[in-house]
Amino acid sequence: KRVVRRVFEEAVNQGRFELLPELFAADYVGPQGDRGPAAFGAVMESLRRAFPDLTYVVDDVLAEGDRVALRWTWTGTHRGPFRTHAPTGRVFTNTGMAVHQLRDGRIIG
Repeated sequence: KRVVRRVFEEAVNQGRFELLPELFAADYVGPQGDRGPAAFGAVMESLRRAFPDLTYVVDDVLAEGDRVALRWTWTGTHRGPFRTHAPTGRVFTNTGMAVHQLRDGRIIG
């Protein structure tokens, strides 16, 4: 639970992407198929470029064995391009869930 919370509360919210190698294994596969800590970092950096004040709130965290599930809410102001969308200046809120698998204290999936 601690590792997953650190990802969002420290690395993402504080922009401390230098922490990602501590939190993600080299064989982690990101949502675009890229590997390693940089795969997760690329997605988060893209979000932060579009929503510079991006803030995640970890709503729930559950752990069972080597899996950690979390439910989160993020909020941010759309100030930069996001995918094919020009900046709107509007505040967006998004909710989601993820299940991460850990090995040796690092996220592998």
